[in-house]
Amino acid sequence: MTDLGFLEEAPQWRLTSQFFPSKAAGSPAWLDYKNVPGELKCSSCSSQLSFLLQIYAPFEEVDRAFHRTVTVLACLPCMKKQSPAAVKVLRCQLPRVNHLYPSTPPDEESEPNNLPDFNCPHACSQCNIPHVVEKKSGCPIILRRAFDIVTEPESLSKKPEKPVEIKTSITEMSNDEVAALEKDMSENEKIDHVFLAFRNRVAHDWTQVLRYQRNGSPLPISSGLDSSSVPKCSCGLGRKFEFQVMPGLIHELGLFGEQPSLPDFGTIVVFTCPGTCVGSESYHEEHAIVQYID
Repeated sequence: MTDLGFLEEAPQWRLTSQFFPSKAAGSPAWLDYKNVPGELKCSSCSSQLSFLLQIYAPFEEVDRAFHRTVTVLACLPCMKKQSPAAVKVLRCQLPRVNHLYPSTPPDEESEPNNLPDFNCPHACSQCNIPHVVEKKSGCPIILRRAFDIVTEPESLSKKPEKPVEIKTSITEMSNDEVAALEKDMSENEKIDHVFLAFRNRVAHDWTQVLRYQRNGSPLPISSGLDSSSVPKCSCGLGRKFEFQVMPGLIHELGLFGEQPSLPDFGTIVVFTCPGTCVGSESYHEEHAIVQYID
């Protein structure tokens, strides 16, 4: 079963680390806030990375991953160039009994009178990264205020809706119109049926920003998504699909109005270690494939 993620307004205090949020935009809610990642620059061009979203996705059956987050950061200049290496994915996890959080769930109904001090005494005011790290790699670029990501099971029984906005005009057509257009085109100009299948599936919920199906199958937006090319985890296990970021994220955040130069993308497909292994660092890099809209 695939779960869909949607953006929702939420009090900003509830999108901080102690409430284990799934969130988009704003600044990261680092799970291990005492050992934040030490490199937040693009591996290709050294530009500062932007925080897109993070999901709280625990493996409750595995004690070492009772708390678990996966964070997606992107290099905007490289995305504008449609670089395949424009995205960095970081996984962090903690057991239920740990040195940072109580073992009982937090109260999410009301704002605490005294929030615990989750900030380093010498931390950046935007992202809570200690200055010693900031001088090395800087803070992730803040796109805008944060939104909660709420999930619900995908339902294909809903009547497909007209898309709110999408870059390619073919998505505005009915299936009959697409068929008529395809009939008029030459053999070398055939419509991408992978894209058409993507459009028809997403049409049931155009505002989705996330598709989650651990060990499932991604929904490609174009041909050429080769899961067999995904590198194995450092522990030796083959990475599996976990979730993908959808193009609706750009529209839902309204980023084009705020940052007109922000590039578009088709989908960001994230593969993670199925054994959710523990490495020497608190944040373990996973793998993403970015598919763009031509």
